[in-house]
Amino acid sequence: DLKPDNVRVGSYGEVYVLDWGIAVSLGDNRDGRLPLACDVTELAGTPCYMAPEMLEGDGERLGPRTDVYLLGALLYEVLYGRPPHAGTTAMQMLLQVAISQPPFDEGPPAELIALCRAALAKDPSDRPPSAEAIGTALRRHLRHRAAIDLADRATARLTALEVATDGDDAHVQRVFGECRFGFRQALEVWPESEVAAAGLARSLRWMADRELARGRLDAAHALLTEMTEPDLDLQHRLTEATVAFDARRAALEHLRDQHDEGLGQRTRAFITLIFSAIWVATPLSGRFPAPFPVAVKYQAVLLALTVALLYWARDSMSRTAVNRRVAALLVFSLLATVALQGMCWALLVPFATTIALIPFCWMVLAAAAALAVDVRLWPTVVGYATATALTAVAPDLHRWIYAAANGILCANGLAIWHPRSPWARRSVTPQTAITPGTGAPGAAAQ
Repeated sequence: DLKPDNVRVGSYGEVYVLDWGIAVSLGDNRDGRLPLACDVTELAGTPCYMAPEMLEGDGERLGPRTDVYLLGALLYEVLYGRPPHAGTTAMQMLLQVAISQPPFDEGPPAELIALCRAALAKDPSDRPPSAEAIGTALRRHLRHRAAIDLADRATARLTALEVATDGDDAHVQRVFGECRFGFRQALEVWPESEVAAAGLARSLRWMADRELARGRLDAAHALLTEMTEPDLDLQHRLTEATVAFDARRAALEHLRDQHDEGLGQRTRAFITLIFSAIWVATPLSGRFPAPFPVAVKYQAVLLALTVALLYWARDSMSRTAVNRRVAALLVFSLLATVALQGMCWALLVPFATTIALIPFCWMVLAAAAALAVDVRLWPTVVGYATATALTAVAPDLHRWIYAAANGILCANGLAIWHPRSPWARRSVTPQTAITPGTGAPGAAAQ
């Protein structure tokens, strides 16, 4: 007659079972201490805890699994505060015993509910085999209780995190870290905990989806690698996002290289030095400006030299948009000078006017170079603007003025393009390469 009233706990935790009045022996020892179960022919027991086979009054049906049912009834009252069978009349209560389907509400630990449900199975063969098995399961639960509490608290935090929509990134990261730590600690205590394993996978999946939505591919990948069972949908989305990111990165790196003023600056400085030296020496030699036919030959020689230099440095000068603009402006400046002198010759423009127009033409070309290539060429623009004004005022000094303006171009180009110059810009280093974002939300997308 196992029931709460017949179980007492002593001062030292010892357990006593009282009232052995209807106890029977399953053996065949007829020493008279207990009646044999096979001799039982009438109903006996407390209905609200009774096992279904006890209703028949057939001792042959009784066995160790009957005690298992009674222990399950005890556990049910521990969990829910009420016996498993209830009714206002004896007939109603006995009907509940025969049906043996007590309600199992949520609230108690799932492991204990599963044990209680198994112990109260209507068919004895579906119950645990013995009272010892019940005790083993209960001791196992006591060992798992810490893991269950950890998993339950982590699950509650994760559920609140999933439904929240206004949490900032730092708060989300902190709460997610607490949830993941809780599930992992639960698995340390109880590696077989299905609740902790499912909670860990759920938290990793949720956070990986969040990081993926924010473009933080490295973080999403790291979370997915922690999952014991791969999430094919998230992996597919991560692969697609990675391919798209790589394409954007390649395009941005190409764009960066195209506009990297540090690439090819040594070549630009070398070409600037050669042409500036020629342009400084030529006016001082008294050979420029010359009559139009002679000027054409002179410019043809310079153009051939330019083409040869650009061909020699083709790898560097064609690598970036900056270098290509420099090469185009260099060729265009030679052609523009020839065109200006030819126009003045054809229109019979006075020589004094022609020598003033030439630095004006170079000023315009220098301004175009400052706008399209490097804004730090503004001293060259100022130099040629000053040369234009001075040549108009003192045309007899035009050779010295030309040489001075071209010298400013030489000094300006070397100052901003020579690799050892303190004003030279450095190339973008590999450490600044674009990588998937792991910091602020949307970093990679930006």
